[in-house]
Amino acid sequence: MKENSLTKGLETALLKNPANHPLRLLLASEYLKENLLDRAIKHIQFVLEQDRNSVPALLALARVKESQGSRSEAIVILERALALQPKNADIHYLLSQLKLEEGLQEEARSHYEAAKRLNPEIFDPLLDTLPATIPQVTETPEETEPRKKFDSPEESEWDPEEVSFQPEASSLHFSDVVGMELLKRDVRLKMSYPLKNKSLYASFHQKIGGSLFLYGPPGCGKTYFCEAVAGEQPTIPFYRLHLEDVLDSYTGLSEKNLVDLFEQAKKDSPSILLLDQIDAIAGTKKDQFIPQTLFIKLLQEIEQDRNQGLLILGTSNQPWTLEESLLSASRFERIYFIPPPDLKTRQQFLEMLLRAKPQKGLLCLDLAKKTSWYTYAEIKVLVERSSEYAIEESLEAQQIISITMEHFEQALAEIFPISAKPWLKEAAEYAEKHPEFYKALLAYLEIHQLD
Repeated sequence: MKENSLTKGLETALLKNPANHPLRLLLASEYLKENLLDRAIKHIQFVLEQDRNSVPALLALARVKESQGSRSEAIVILERALALQPKNADIHYLLSQLKLEEGLQEEARSHYEAAKRLNPEIFDPLLDTLPATIPQVTETPEETEPRKKFDSPEESEWDPEEVSFQPEASSLHFSDVVGMELLKRDVRLKMSYPLKNKSLYASFHQKIGGSLFLYGPPGCGKTYFCEAVAGEQPTIPFYRLHLEDVLDSYTGLSEKNLVDLFEQAKKDSPSILLLDQIDAIAGTKKDQFIPQTLFIKLLQEIEQDRNQGLLILGTSNQPWTLEESLLSASRFERIYFIPPPDLKTRQQFLEMLLRAKPQKGLLCLDLAKKTSWYTYAEIKVLVERSSEYAIEESLEAQQIISITMEHFEQALAEIFPISAKPWLKEAAEYAEKHPEFYKALLAYLEIHQLD
């Protein structure tokens, strides 16, 4: 294939300045346009090796994975990027397209609406026809003057449409979660057992609910576990903090929306409230558009003595960016480190993923030994990629070809563990400075050598 003049010029410029990451990513985007995916990945991975939190590189990698047909892997990468930049319209937009292709219409619409609010020029005729999930504030044709900002909702002359917070449903259960037995036990003690043994808990003056905080590398099942908590108790309302639902450009309304969410959850108590990726609001590196007053309001609302009957679950991929006051015992009574799956857990997870698939000669223990440092999300992508190789052969043979170790070897050569080790190395630096918050992490690092 003849290279175009732009690609040739970028390659020449990069030889003179190999540390220029924007230039390298521009070259990768040109390779993507020419469908030279291996070359594109090479340059993207170079950037990520230097800066694993480079959002432009993660976005570029997701686009390459999408072009390769690895939609699930692209979603995992984009969700990691979104945790770093929650107000990035491009990430929301690409996620909306991929979620729609996966058949997740509600999630697709939610990301699409977030993308449009961040960049009004975004338009997709297919996504635009999906039913709205978030109430929209409409402008009246007669309005010519900009609306005023105000210090509290009561001072406004404009009566905005109320944001309605509705409980979500979850089809997951603890049986869908491999491992995390200690965490399952503690959740049962906080929510399941009190509902079934009210007089016993009353004798101990023990209330239903509480607050648990989960942290660990991306893709290790924090959000998945929280959704399983909700599915385990299907009659209990499950609320989730979506940042795009809470944020409002008018001063005071973001704080009001946050209070309304907590009030709705408490009104429906006993209930569960998930504060997923809480660093978006409570992090020291949070987006400049997140007002400090919103964080202060969160601290007030999350106080345990204000939330009887409410089980609050908080998650974060970067707990070291959180304001320390958030992790005090008066707010989150227990802190859990969610590590990458160990050998036994990887074996059990692989068995669960492969149970319903046609397979031949697969030994999940052997596969687990080959996937050290892979996260749950990466193992899932690995299984899906192996399945795709078998499907390709099945299409050619016009009959079902079972998944074999050869298919897995092909997938292993293509999909690498990119999340856990870099995260642990970065986390170790902060854990040593604040051992009171990271006891479980430090204990894990003593056992598992990173080099």
